[in-house]
Amino acid sequence: GEVDGVDYRKQFDKWWRGEMKSIKYPGKGTIFDFFVQDAHWVEWEKIVTKLAYTSDTPMGDVTVPTTETVAMSTFMTHLVEQKYPIMLIGLSGCGKTQNSVGMLKSLDKEVFTWYMINFNF
Repeated sequence: GEVDGVDYRKQFDKWWRGEMKSIKYPGKGTIFDFFVQDAHWVEWEKIVTKLAYTSDTPMGDVTVPTTETVAMSTFMTHLVEQKYPIMLIGLSGCGKTQNSVGMLKSLDKEVFTWYMINFNF
């Protein structure tokens, strides 16, 4: 969203709807709130699962399912499965590493392997 008092998601949503006028969009929210499934708009919140957490699990190992984390994880999973590289950009602490690790842990271990190396510049 909002950086320097500007909501860039709303600006992009307005631009996108202006460019893609032939598409019938949902009346509420922005294009970031939905995905297309079986030729229908579906809200990301409809597929957010309940967090299965016990106090034995370190919080650093938990990716909390929200509309943002589910959407990001879905896109990243599809890109990885198609062997496309991914680069996440964002401020420190916005969830890039946590989201990535959560998605990587969810991949089929018989097909995918991963190793984490932190880079700080």
